[in-house]
Amino acid sequence: MELSIFQLQKELEKEGLKHDRLVLHGDEPYLIKNFLNKLSEKAGGLKVLWGDEIDEEELTTALSGGSLFSAKPLPVVLKNPEPFFKRFVRKKKARESFLKRLSTFKTPLLIVFDRKLTPQDLSSEPYKSLLSSFTLVSAPKLSKDKVKALVVKRLSREGVKLPPKLLNLLLERTGYDLTQLRQEIDKLVAYAREGGKLDEEALERLLFPVTEESSPFELADAFFTKDYAKTLRLYEELLRLGYHPLQLQKLLTSYLLRLLVLAEEGPDKAAELGVKNPFLKHKLLSYLKKLSKDELKLLLERFWRADLEQKLYLRPPEESLRELFQELLLSS
Repeated sequence: MELSIFQLQKELEKEGLKHDRLVLHGDEPYLIKNFLNKLSEKAGGLKVLWGDEIDEEELTTALSGGSLFSAKPLPVVLKNPEPFFKRFVRKKKARESFLKRLSTFKTPLLIVFDRKLTPQDLSSEPYKSLLSSFTLVSAPKLSKDKVKALVVKRLSREGVKLPPKLLNLLLERTGYDLTQLRQEIDKLVAYAREGGKLDEEALERLLFPVTEESSPFELADAFFTKDYAKTLRLYEELLRLGYHPLQLQKLLTSYLLRLLVLAEEGPDKAAELGVKNPFLKHKLLSYLKKLSKDELKLLLERFWRADLEQKLYLRPPEESLRELFQELLLSS
């Protein structure tokens, strides 16, 4: 049996999750991610496992475990499943044993691929055996018209109006990519809510085309030279290129701490701080010409607050860091 991600989402909204064994794949990973977010809200959370990190025993333990906050067990999501399959269900007997063990658990299990499975995949093992007891769910590539309609709906829901010319600019700059569109729309909505005027100049400043040339050090350079529009654009691009937000946060925080010491104790302290590269030392000293000691302390406090939100309130780091950059942009 095969369903589309839209059918599954309608089922979830109306009746809850009726299928407890699912394989999700397709050309639109954003649609899968969006569905999992909705399922998490409905179920009160998810247990997420990674196929390259667990063994069969860990998976079955997760399926047999309950939840501290719910009478029902949380759905289990297995991401990057291929390494797991290669190690544990390659042989026929292992597959049969694995599927038999799975049948004893009532906890929903969703196996998530970050690509579209080919007909060859689906007709070969272990997928062929897997699909005898799992429902296949596809997230098809959306047409440009469908993507445009989704964007218009989201903007309307947020109370943001974009003239057709600017809407087309947004779509073209993002290549109609749903993941990128979500990030860019979040920026535009935040900008509009803070009173920013969404005209062509603002879009040109806020939107950023994807390239392979950005690096975390360019982000640091933009940040410490107070070019917060560029900082925000580089941040979004680096996320798309696979950098983790905590990695970027750690880099900027370490720079801030070094700059604060240099501001208080002078450039002679550079070597003690591990700054031995002449170019890096030159860069840090140039940033001190742009930022006062008080400004550095305020920036450090912002990062500490973001860190606190992440640890105490489990706020996603990409959100708190994005908000930090947006606030700096709007106040600059």
